[in-house]
Amino acid sequence: MHRPKRPLLLALVALGLTAGTGVPVAMREQGYWVDKPYPASALASRFTLSDAMRLRPGQFRWAAYDDPAPVSIAIDLTNQRAFVFQGQALVGIAAISSGRRGHGTPTGTFPILEKARFHRSNIYSSAPMPFMQRLTWGGIALHAGYNPGRPASHGCIRLPYGFARILFQATRVGGTVVVMRAPPLAAPSPIIEAPDLQMTAADPAHTAPLSPGRQIAVMSTDKTIAYVTATML
Repeated sequence: MHRPKRPLLLALVALGLTAGTGVPVAMREQGYWVDKPYPASALASRFTLSDAMRLRPGQFRWAAYDDPAPVSIAIDLTNQRAFVFQGQALVGIAAISSGRRGHGTPTGTFPILEKARFHRSNIYSSAPMPFMQRLTWGGIALHAGYNPGRPASHGCIRLPYGFARILFQATRVGGTVVVMRAPPLAAPSPIIEAPDLQMTAADPAHTAPLSPGRQIAVMSTDKTIAYVTATML
């Protein structure tokens, strides 16, 4: 009597367990299926550093998860690239244009101090800065702008327009941005995790007027953070 080969038998059993879905029933019952969210630990990077290096000026890629994991940003000045992480997963990459010679973009770790969908420069002839995310009170910010594939700005980090719009929606005031001269090896560590943590980069003397819908982070007299959203003015 001929007996079926064991690999074939195992394959038939596996097919029955998955019920034609490709996902074992036991895993579906634990939440690993499309009708339930994946746990944060299951998030994997959508892109690699090599994917980022292949981008041409003005190009970007975005594939974030529908997940509440915090978003952080790393800027590589040497290769003129932006990397966006959701938790530890790399979900966004873009070509950028940073500060040219004489107007270099500073390196370091910065919180997002302010966000404004429509903003004009207070320093350079009211130049438009769509989807502005301020990193310093001295004029350094992320925003949409001309992206020639080389440093060309007055210090800001210019992003492709579509990428800047998506990123603006994904971040929050207090989010972490690391600016360095190399590709990131991992997601940046958050520098502000709760409203009562100190924001050393903020300027307590900052008194710029707020427009409707603008979000801003300020340092109070007891050196804690207060988040203010302008609803009037």
